[in-house]
Amino acid sequence: MGSTSSKPGGCGAERNHSRSRRAVLQSGSITTEELLLFDRRRLSLRGETRRGKYGAQSVEVDGIRFASKREAVRYDVLKQHKSAGDVRWFAMQVPFQLPGKTKYLADFVVVWAPGARARMRMPPAPGEITVEDVKGVRTAVYRLKRRQMLDVHGIEITEV
Repeated sequence: MGSTSSKPGGCGAERNHSRSRRAVLQSGSITTEELLLFDRRRLSLRGETRRGKYGAQSVEVDGIRFASKREAVRYDVLKQHKSAGDVRWFAMQVPFQLPGKTKYLADFVVVWAPGARARMRMPPAPGEITVEDVKGVRTAVYRLKRRQMLDVHGIEITEV
């Protein structure tokens, strides 16, 4: 056991933690399964969680899990507007059906109080209802679904 870690449950793969992922890949002496195990152990030993594909970190606010910090901030802002009387109510993760058995999941659907958007110097929304999407990266799939929402349902998505 001289080459392994002294931590309980340790195995020979733990000694590679000081090596970078690139060095491990370039060595060619590791299988895909070993590489996945290496990544999982490296993250768990550091106490880190994985980030999403575009760098978004999930966060929990009021017992609700959000896909990104930006989405959680928007939730807080909408809660403040609701307590101030500018928002009547809002819903999160609202599904809309699109052609081809495709679904668009809106981050927020907001029902504004009459005149609230004018007081905040925001452009008026038809019927004072907005469909909001908190965006970090505008992917090709999102742009397609945004166009479909406008064509099929006549709903314009507000990017926040």
